[in-house]
Amino acid sequence: MKIKQMITIVLFCIAIIFMNFKVCAVENVTKIELLENEINVNGEKITTDNTKDIYFSNVMNNGGNSEESKNANVEIENIININEAGEYEFSGEKKNMQIAVNTNKIKGNVNIILNNVRISCENAPAIFVYNKELNNKNCTVTITTKENSENEIKGARLKESVQDFPDQDLIIYNIEKGTSDEGEYYERYKYDGAISSDIDLIFEGDGVLNIESLEKEGIEGKGDITINSGTVIINSLDDAINGCTDGESDIIINGGKVVAYLKAEAEEGDGIDSNGSLVINDGVVYAFACPGGDNGLDADKGVTINGGEVLAIGGMYEPFKTDNEYKFLQLNLLNQVEKNNSIVVIDKYDKPVYAFETDRNFSTIAISKNFNDEEYKVYVGAKIIGEKGEY
Repeated sequence: MKIKQMITIVLFCIAIIFMNFKVCAVENVTKIELLENEINVNGEKITTDNTKDIYFSNVMNNGGNSEESKNANVEIENIININEAGEYEFSGEKKNMQIAVNTNKIKGNVNIILNNVRISCENAPAIFVYNKELNNKNCTVTITTKENSENEIKGARLKESVQDFPDQDLIIYNIEKGTSDEGEYYERYKYDGAISSDIDLIFEGDGVLNIESLEKEGIEGKGDITINSGTVIINSLDDAINGCTDGESDIIINGGKVVAYLKAEAEEGDGIDSNGSLVINDGVVYAFACPGGDNGLDADKGVTINGGEVLAIGGMYEPFKTDNEYKFLQLNLLNQVEKNNSIVVIDKYDKPVYAFETDRNFSTIAISKNFNDEEYKVYVGAKIIGEKGEY
């Protein structure tokens, strides 16, 4: 009898342990609600205590304490600051808002979960991941779109010279030092993207992320940028996606759907531009460069297409490669194709295998979609009959 009672007690304790574990797993996700007149964290008004894992402020803090540094800090009505690793789920809508992640002391991963979020920031990146040191591997930041959610991020650029700051060593943003194209030496921090990061950045999820740049680029990363899943649509005034550290920033697309689109009013910009390498392993990638001397896909260390469906148009020819003999078409046209014209690819049986209508001028094109070792013909200006696909 005692043995049965002991077994029952032990099993009861194990059940309690598992029940507690499940409760803890749910509580590990910090939920942030963007309401009309306030911001709540796990049901309570957000704190302004900057020693907490997550807190509210209305002025960016570059870490300096001199008058020069303080005067450089940008006022933003709603800043949600994250100081610790963890999962943070956002929902709701706010204007004049920024999600700022200080990764200088974080060890671990930060997962920003977007669950029907709409935020805009007119004088800085709307999602701002910063670190004094580039390629800091102590922390990785992931932006995840929740299943069936549609999210909108609008942001601008942040640029400040720190050359005369007496406390430059205290600045917690990455400081660039170099010479401009005009031959002028600079010491500054500069973030051009609606979403900008000093460290590696990962995108994934099962929802939709619409990104619009109000000044320059869509996504800018000084570390690597990886897209694993989800739908990411970028409308940009410069490079839609830019890995901007020379020789180091790689862009890897493993899946999902990516639309890198330069707005009609853009004066320059590639669809996807890497100062390192660009590798597409799978997924659907549409990249539309600014008409003129820019490219749909551009990488200093080469573009590699190993799978997926790719459509890239621009004005420069850069030969792509593959690591696994994946077949794609790449053309450098003798004459520029004018906007509102169609492009149709026909196989050897005169069957259309790919067709689209362009909204801009271009002279280079790359298409990949399970092509075989056979002859294809490409026609400009053909009439397309049938339903138009969506991107």
